Amino acid sequence: MAFLLRVVLSPFFFLTDSIRGFILGSPPRYTHPTAACALLGNNNLWFETDFVVFHDLLGAPAESSIWLRGTEIRSEREFLVGDPACDQIIFNPPSFETVHVDEDESLKTRYLVEVRHRASTSSADDTLVLLLVGHGNQNGVFEVGTDKLKIKELERSVRGTKGTVFLITTACYSGAWQSPLWTLIAAAEANEESVSIVVSGSGQVRGGFFANALLAEHANEFNINVPCAGSVNEHGIRGQQHPHDFGPNSPRLPSASFRHQSLQAVRESMHQWRNQIGRTYTSTDFTFSPSTTDPVPLMPFRSLESFTSNLHTFQCSAPSPPADCSSESASMSTTVQHSTSMAIQRLSVQEEEQLFKLANKYLKSKPIQTLNETKIIVRCTELLGNRTSVTNEARCSLFVELKERKRFQELARAIAYNLSWETTVKELGEPDSEQGMHRGPGRLALQLQAEASGCLVSHLVKKGEPSKGIRPYEGAANWLARIWERAGSQKIEKSDWDSAVNQAGNVVARDDPSE
Repeated sequence: MAFLLRVVLSPFFFLTDSIRGFILGSPPRYTHPTAACALLGNNNLWFETDFVVFHDLLGAPAESSIWLRGTEIRSEREFLVGDPACDQIIFNPPSFETVHVDEDESLKTRYLVEVRHRASTSSADDTLVLLLVGHGNQNGVFEVGTDKLKIKELERSVRGTKGTVFLITTACYSGAWQSPLWTLIAAAEANEESVSIVVSGSGQVRGGFFANALLAEHANEFNINVPCAGSVNEHGIRGQQHPHDFGPNSPRLPSASFRHQSLQAVRESMHQWRNQIGRTYTSTDFTFSPSTTDPVPLMPFRSLESFTSNLHTFQCSAPSPPADCSSESASMSTTVQHSTSMAIQRLSVQEEEQLFKLANKYLKSKPIQTLNETKIIVRCTELLGNRTSVTNEARCSLFVELKERKRFQELARAIAYNLSWETTVKELGEPDSEQGMHRGPGRLALQLQAEASGCLVSHLVKKGEPSKGIRPYEGAANWLARIWERAGSQKIEKSDWDSAVNQAGNVVARDDPSE
């Protein structure tokens, strides 16, 4: 019956968005991309999942598009998208990426060349979509392997284009990439990390929440409901997943509703969907710029009414239990020395015991599942779930990272006590507790305020080096800034700060915190 209905209505489906919008009395809702220039900056399963989702979501012509990355993405595996408490959509894509292997030209340079070519040859009717999937840092740069891509470099590559340009980016702090040269659709605000979908008890990867939310919003515009986890009631119990229309046997036909007529309305709708699910997803806001209420052509994604689109007929897998961490509620002077390596080939029995204690405590603190945190969450879950499956090398690496974090937390705690903030610590909680690890909006601004007042929390920040497998860590700095604020936001004299830090270093050196 569904097939016959498609045949009867097919002439209407082949109309352009503009003509159909005129017939329906609404402005065109979607701007189908005429070209896409996508870049996967880092080899990471979470990012690869997003890359695959956006490939199907955009539906850009293959002959005018390029999907760049450093290594092949397809390895005979499925990509699952969705919260563990609902059905997950299965993406099983054909090979579509271009693997860059030229040693004389960097991946970043190749990408900028490809962008410049498409921008310079575009016409006024063209829509070029730029996609950046990967790591971003607080300095507003996008990481391409060991290289750095800056906003000014991308602006130079698109300057002078005659068509419309969209920039979609999944990176942390991606709200900083606002420019008059493009419409920005970003996973986070300029001072926030983007958030990944929580990990299930099996440790399977499910991509970034931003891509999932965009997919849900786009499908909703065609009256198709994506799988969605049930809401949590007043007793903290999550209900059954909501009914959805995905799957190969779905009887529902997509039909454009033109429900939201501005980027601001789209953003608000995505936030409402996010808030309905809850978890730690609410810790980050999406950025759309310009966020205008004026009716404009929006969202450069393929129409679900098109016969070339079968997105809503993809297979789904059943819900799975979430990992414990996704339960409801997710030389010392004035500088801290950061250790980034440890010459361990195999952990001792005592170190093994410490590792399991640290991993268990880390998961019980319900860390927010940002893209930076998700990998360590998965590793801890795998370790506690099946001890024999984790290699010695992986155990050593995880032990070093967890022990390093514990050291930062103990230093922050000792500094707070040395500054006579014991009462505030008891009110807020220890730095490794669930309450103590909570990160609300504006945490970076708070850290800067603390710094300006002499509470030099930046000394407790570990810079990340993704190319070396070193993840950034600012949890201790965030905790100490919150303690400083609750204690009255007072100005701290340099001599008092130096004394507090030196005493803290001596205490931590005498007492191994992981014992």
